Amino acid sequence: MSSVYLYADEASRNVLLDDKQKVILIGGDFGYGNFGDVLQHITSVNIVRKLKRFSTVSVIAANAIGFKEFPEWARQNYRTDAVIFFSDYPLILDKTSPALAPLGEIRNLSAVHLYGGGFLNDMWGDIVLGVTEYFLSLAPHATYLVSGQQITHPYQSRVARHIEVYKPALFGVRDELSHQWLRNAGFDPLYSFDDATEALIDLTKNLRLERGSGLLMHINASDYTGRDGTIRSLQNDLLQLSTHSAKSPKVTLFQAFRDVRYQVNDSLETVKLLDFQFPFNDLRLVGLPGLTYGNEAESVLEPIQGEIGYSCSYHVALWLQLAGIPCWLRSNNPFYDQKSRALQITQDLKSFLKEPQLADHRTNLERRAQWRTAFDKVLENTTEVRKVSRIIPSEGGPAPWPFFFKGRPTVDEKINSAQKENRQLIERLEGLSTLLTEVGHEAHAQCKRAEEIEKRLNSAQEKNRQLIERLQRSENDYQQVVQSRSWRLTRPLRAVSRFITHGHFDSRGQIGLYGAAQRIGKQLPISNRMRRRVGALLTKFRRRN
Repeated sequence: MSSVYLYADEASRNVLLDDKQKVILIGGDFGYGNFGDVLQHITSVNIVRKLKRFSTVSVIAANAIGFKEFPEWARQNYRTDAVIFFSDYPLILDKTSPALAPLGEIRNLSAVHLYGGGFLNDMWGDIVLGVTEYFLSLAPHATYLVSGQQITHPYQSRVARHIEVYKPALFGVRDELSHQWLRNAGFDPLYSFDDATEALIDLTKNLRLERGSGLLMHINASDYTGRDGTIRSLQNDLLQLSTHSAKSPKVTLFQAFRDVRYQVNDSLETVKLLDFQFPFNDLRLVGLPGLTYGNEAESVLEPIQGEIGYSCSYHVALWLQLAGIPCWLRSNNPFYDQKSRALQITQDLKSFLKEPQLADHRTNLERRAQWRTAFDKVLENTTEVRKVSRIIPSEGGPAPWPFFFKGRPTVDEKINSAQKENRQLIERLEGLSTLLTEVGHEAHAQCKRAEEIEKRLNSAQEKNRQLIERLQRSENDYQQVVQSRSWRLTRPLRAVSRFITHGHFDSRGQIGLYGAAQRIGKQLPISNRMRRRVGALLTKFRRRN
């Protein structure tokens, strides 16, 4: 995960800030209510609590919160001391939200335990490892422990890089194929078997799960259980099961996943999807998720019995096998093929129904006991920590977003919201279309006016050009006239005519008789003395007049 934001309720914050040593628990259960994941979580909490040295801190996804009181409910039902909720974006919390606040620090974080599950694959691996790596970066001094992991090819390369950087004190896998993948990637892990083992054994005792007549069944049609055609292949399996169980019609259906999200299709949801293709009408329903918390198993009064089991859940199948009941695990992709191999299932369904084989987990249980001894020893000897892990908000991360309860908005709400947004978009488009039409009309009118102005301008330019041409022709004609011989010969006549008419000889009105006499005198071949005498005489004459 690129960004992680942490939140806690007040009771959890008080635990996180006290002086006691703390163990962070991260794993397959992020609070969504899946039977096997919950049992792995509870088992891991119980292991730490038995040492009586640490406070347990469970890490749960904020979008797994299904109701306002969930933080308190989680602390009580997981029997954990504190819960930290994480999100990949900042949450906007209001009065209708759970009473959570951003977490600022954790004191004396001694260890981080990545407990088990089948999540180290391309579907969920980056999310879980991202959260784990975030806590390890907050407390690089913490002891790091890993157990119960199923690693699906080709994700072992990512896991090997994680191991190289964060160097866990112990790393345990739950199946041989995971061991093989990691060894091929350059790391030799230990074998821890499954982290739900102890809880499954206890649940068998509390529920009085026994081998007897009848069929024990769990079905799931979620996308992670198979490929295209899941419903069709399930229906074929159920037809075989219904034929086989006709002699012993008692059927118990397990609900292993309690989750409101539309993408989760466990037993009840799958029955609905199958419609009339679900061939069983008389059956008993047992809801497993609610029985995994506290002492709820005591509320089941009748023993649960079955000759064989059919399951789409790894942990339901393992549970039945550990109770001595043969169970066949449906597998339709590499992820479930690996689970099936870990549960020693080698028969097809037809062969299993004809002669069911029970897996032998005695060696696995012995190796689990050895692992528990090593795990408890490392955890008990963890160095005491006196440090504060400060949580600094990410800068430049995603924008804050309102908090939503699990499964919200629902599919219907999303459809309604999309329809509302679609209507609003249509209204906006219609408004824009009207505006564009008006703008188009105005633009058309402007174009018309511009065309008219352009025509007038072109006309004015044409008239101006014609006037210039006429002026140029007139100028040329004038120059030809004034430069002609007849114009020069008639010049004196024009001067006399002008004097008679206007009283001056030139066109500007500056030369009269006196001026004309001056100019004539300057041209006569007489001496300067004579010019002065004539000039004086003319001046007197001019003054007299």
